[in-house]
Amino acid sequence: MADEERSPSSPSTSRPFFDIAPEGTASDSAPASVMFGTEVPSAIQVGSLGAPMADGMGTAPQLTGQVAGSLTPANGAFAFQPVELNNSGSGGIGQFFLGMFLPYLVFMAMAFTAFLVEPNYEDMPEFYRSESHDVVPQADGWYTVGVENAEMESFDFWFLVVPTEGDNAEYSVYYDPLDTSWDRNGEVVEWTYNESSRESQERVVGEFHTVNSTVAFQPVDGETPTEVWVNYHDYRAEDAWWDENDGGSIINTLDLCFGISPLAYLVGTVAAFVKGKKMLGAGLLCAIPAGIVMVPLMFVGTLILFGY
Repeated sequence: MADEERSPSSPSTSRPFFDIAPEGTASDSAPASVMFGTEVPSAIQVGSLGAPMADGMGTAPQLTGQVAGSLTPANGAFAFQPVELNNSGSGGIGQFFLGMFLPYLVFMAMAFTAFLVEPNYEDMPEFYRSESHDVVPQADGWYTVGVENAEMESFDFWFLVVPTEGDNAEYSVYYDPLDTSWDRNGEVVEWTYNESSRESQERVVGEFHTVNSTVAFQPVDGETPTEVWVNYHDYRAEDAWWDENDGGSIINTLDLCFGISPLAYLVGTVAAFVKGKKMLGAGLLCAIPAGIVMVPLMFVGTLILFGY
């Protein structure tokens, strides 16, 4: 009896701990859950990996549906966005050359517009004239020169007197009907220069009288000329002609465009890179070194355009 109690257990009932193969007489029942009170997890079929396989007990039902739509979870948390590839082939090269030549095309367009609205200087009348007037001496040592200026005409004349003693003296007068604030307007000024002492002197020796249109002055004793050339300038006629032929607002707009063109170039270059048009921005940057060739060509073209 004691030997029977000490005998090892039957091999049919005892298994090594490393033997995990199922026994032939093992029960088909599901193993107990390690968590008491929980249900046994069941398998869920998500999709189909091919034709259904048949086992000995029956045939699995075949799924007839197909997966359609985008690869997006139901809640939309990780939406997959398709990537659009930019084709920068011929279009990119075209933008590059457009950016490189665009500043020069704009400049030529503005120059051509200025040429179209430019006044015809061949038809421009003469607003300047010169006439010879006699210098009339008076008994009291004064001299007079009669001028014939219109209401809005300015005039000036200059002459030299060789005195009997001392240095030469120069006399000049300038009168402008619009420049009433200048204190020397219409005054005859004498200017002398001493070569030995290198000193010069200037003083007023006469003035223009608007009542009788006569310039009266008193020079030093010496050889006074008998006639002088008086130069006239018609302000009123010139202003009227320019108001009619200066191009008006078009010329003012072109002047503004030429003034802000460097700033517009910088803003356009930055905007091209910000908008993602890198080839256009690169072309605008390359327009600067391209000016080595383009500027001389534009200069020659401008001369031809304006008829020089």
